[in-house]
Amino acid sequence: MPYELLPIFTTLSSKGQIAAIVNGASKKALSHAKELSTLSLPVDIFISEYPGHSIELAKNAALKGSTTLIAVGGDGTVSEVLNGIMQAKASTPNIDPVLTILPAGTANDMAHTISASNELADLEKALLQGKTSRVDIGKILHNENGNEHKRYFINIASIGLGAQVVKKLESSQKRLGADLSFLLEVTRTFFSYKRTSIECQMDHEEWSGEVLALAVANGKRFGSGLYIAPHAEMNDGKLEVVILGKISKLDYILNIGKLKKGVRVEHPEAYYFSVSSISIKDSSGGTMLEADGEFLGSANCKIEILPVEISLLTWP
Repeated sequence: MPYELLPIFTTLSSKGQIAAIVNGASKKALSHAKELSTLSLPVDIFISEYPGHSIELAKNAALKGSTTLIAVGGDGTVSEVLNGIMQAKASTPNIDPVLTILPAGTANDMAHTISASNELADLEKALLQGKTSRVDIGKILHNENGNEHKRYFINIASIGLGAQVVKKLESSQKRLGADLSFLLEVTRTFFSYKRTSIECQMDHEEWSGEVLALAVANGKRFGSGLYIAPHAEMNDGKLEVVILGKISKLDYILNIGKLKKGVRVEHPEAYYFSVSSISIKDSSGGTMLEADGEFLGSANCKIEILPVEISLLTWP
């Protein structure tokens, strides 16, 4: 097996209503797995062994009665746990587990969005209080090699530059460590990336043209701290679509400060829409799609909002 396993932590309590799904490729996440054994609450701990395994682990945990699932890892782990929950809900409609995060990734954008702490004491306090809130999620239907695929996201899906960065990161060896590898791939991709052409149908609006990046946002932040959709709310039944069209790389660099501060980009080629669904057609070919930091493939897709679909643990 390619990932390090901690067999003694596979199941801490067979009676536990709480399950932790741990990214087995992350040393930080594995360290958290050991620390979870010190909680006063019983926790079942499951460690992923390969990409996509957390979907299966989360689905099985939910089907076997876990009412709270902790995603221990980064944004990719959160994405997989969410999709596992949705698969469980599809097969057994009365299942509705609560999702929370113990951040242990590179960017942890979703954890920042919901103010999730990486301190075990804070997690324990939140679990004991048991307060939750209902939030929206996004559903993506996309075609790859003639087959339709379904994927859910809780934070942001994007096409163009961001998706290309994710694709490069997934294929890189990360010999320099996760943080440096991320910075290196962002820099490489940014200077080599060329805009592509797309067509969009959004509710009763249309948009077409060259695009540097397009974000479909349920949350506010992605790309390791870029507040691409500062006005997005996770419980308003809407997706915020942000299109950066014919924006030069120099203009993009000049606006990074605004994106970091959560200020809208004021530029003739920056477009903002609030919609319930969007269909995207890749006119030029080669435009890529990612969701919550997971590479999905071609940008040809339909994305829609699923209002108040998931319960999130509220942090104190």
